[in-house]
Amino acid sequence: MARRIFIGDIHGCADELRALLKYLDVKEDDELYFTWDYFTKGPKPVEVAKIILNCKAKVYWVQWNHDLFLWDVIDGKISQENFKGDKAILEFFASNQEALQWFRKLPFWIEDEKFVLVHAGFEPWKPLDGQDPHILVNIRGWRKTYQGTKTVIFWHDAAQGLIKTQNVIGIDTGCVYGGYLTAFLLDSQDLFQVAALDYYTLANKQKWRQKLLQFLTEKT
Repeated sequence: MARRIFIGDIHGCADELRALLKYLDVKEDDELYFTWDYFTKGPKPVEVAKIILNCKAKVYWVQWNHDLFLWDVIDGKISQENFKGDKAILEFFASNQEALQWFRKLPFWIEDEKFVLVHAGFEPWKPLDGQDPHILVNIRGWRKTYQGTKTVIFWHDAAQGLIKTQNVIGIDTGCVYGGYLTAFLLDSQDLFQVAALDYYTLANKQKWRQKLLQFLTEKT
């Protein structure tokens, strides 16, 4: 039976992504859902791009915030000096225009009869097709006002860690900060995680440790 699998923020963590997909034993009829933040901060953005492009499962994406910044760098709206990620990804897309255009045409949300997939969230009092795209990839604090019956699956808030309520699933568990890369299986409600191999964003190392300790303390 095909599975619907949602993968958390990857941020260039190719080794962890590869390990998670191998553990899940992804098949051709499985559906993989991503909400990007693929290429910034972490160590191997080009490998992440290649893993996803060559994945044998059916793959679906929505747009994201950090990589919108990447598009602005590629378009020359922002200087490459201000791009903090691995510049190899800029070279990869410069020589792979077909892949670049394919990625840039992704939707800002995906909705079916059971779930809504969005990077950061939305304003619950507005229809999805009436949302500002910048809201969809940047908003926080919306969950308390959402009362819908569809499960909303989102990323973007690593500081909050794993979130699982009756109608909201948050799976940004901070892999790039030394946390975990998380997969959520919608139909079985199962969660799977792979631990980060390192603290890839060293500037956030102590901050992430403190937030992780606080989160664990509150849960015990």
